[in-house]
Amino acid sequence: MTKDARDMSKAFEDFKRELRLEIRGLKEKFDGIGELTKQLQEVLKENRDLRSQNMKLTNKLEELEQFQRSNNVEIKGIPLEGEPVALIKQIGVVIQEEVTDADIDICHRVPTARHNESNIIVRFIRRTKRNAFLSKAKKSKLDAKNFGFQSSSTVYVNEHLTRHGKHLLAATVQKKKELGWKFVWTAGGKVFARKEEGTPALKIFNISDIEKMNEEL
Repeated sequence: MTKDARDMSKAFEDFKRELRLEIRGLKEKFDGIGELTKQLQEVLKENRDLRSQNMKLTNKLEELEQFQRSNNVEIKGIPLEGEPVALIKQIGVVIQEEVTDADIDICHRVPTARHNESNIIVRFIRRTKRNAFLSKAKKSKLDAKNFGFQSSSTVYVNEHLTRHGKHLLAATVQKKKELGWKFVWTAGGKVFARKEEGTPALKIFNISDIEKMNEEL
């Protein structure tokens, strides 16, 4: 073998050795990337599981908070004048559902953004009484004049929703207006929507459920 041939053979062997080293290095890097990818997938799964668990706990807390308000109603549109318990009794007279002191556990005003009004929260001793009062009030058209006030502002008697529930209701009502749906209401502290008479009711658990109203078109 000539010197040139030997040199070429040696150069080729050196090249193969370097190539094997590079391939081994690349394999180690790919193995490392594969391990990192596996770890990332595990972290992402753990994150999804934690988010799911957090959502469940949040929902449970929301349900508990709403359950604690099951005997309550919230009255809106009443002027600042007047003693709350007396006003509740007056509403009872107007809607023909008598309310006595023995029916009321707690009754007080809460501030609102309107300077001339404050909402009234009343907790009834018995849920059956609360339900009867709420049902009859919703069937009646009430305004402040019914109770001797000069203001003709509409008086609303509603379920006492949590902050989340109120936010959900407001967002659902807004979507109802945008899409031309007919009905949005609450029952048992839950928000419902219906496109029109005869169509199924859509239960709104969270903000993402509101987008389902688009799918019902």
